[in-house]
Amino acid sequence: MSKRMAMTITWSLLAFIVTVVVGYGMTGDLMKGGLIGVLCRVIKVPLYYGHDMLYAKWQETTETFTPPTPVAHQWHIVTQANQ
Repeated sequence: MSKRMAMTITWSLLAFIVTVVVGYGMTGDLMKGGLIGVLCRVIKVPLYYGHDMLYAKWQETTETFTPPTPVAHQWHIVTQANQ
């Protein structure tokens, strides 16, 4: 199991518990709180995993990107070289 998947599962369990407790607190019914928790996990786990994958790909592309030197900075270098 990858570290990314392990983090997804542990976060999901923590979020599930919190959601069930909040759902129970709002409805007064443990079954409804549990149903709310399950529905949230079914929706949010794939979204979290997909978001994490897209973020990792975005980080890879930004790490290899070297922004161009600003024109003002290039001009400063040219004027110093001519002195």
